[in-house]
Amino acid sequence: MISLVTSRLPVILHTILETDVHPTRRDTGYFKLRFKVSKETYIDVYERLEDGVIVKYCYALVIRGRCRVRYDNAPHHPHVSTWPHHKHVDDEVLPLYSPSIEAFIDDVRRYLSALCEESTN
Repeated sequence: MISLVTSRLPVILHTILETDVHPTRRDTGYFKLRFKVSKETYIDVYERLEDGVIVKYCYALVIRGRCRVRYDNAPHHPHVSTWPHHKHVDDEVLPLYSPSIEAFIDDVRRYLSALCEESTN
């Protein structure tokens, strides 16, 4: 997971915030990682696994204390066609057709690229 994120995004530091693995089942537990992109920008990655299957996740890009892009499967937006999977982009809640860390990284790269273009214009 760490090498996947650090190889595709300009990460300057990563930290394991929390982890818990079942004592006898190494494929069951959870972890939370933080990837610092700049002084005011970081990415949080949370996954809970049961028998090697991701049952809960939240991937979030935070800029200046505000969540800008987030993927999660919390069951709180039943109106979304891909419920419980959905994504937040700024203030919008949208369907999430590809709930994966890879798709999230691609969205973050596009989002950050668009921000860079806006700031140079």
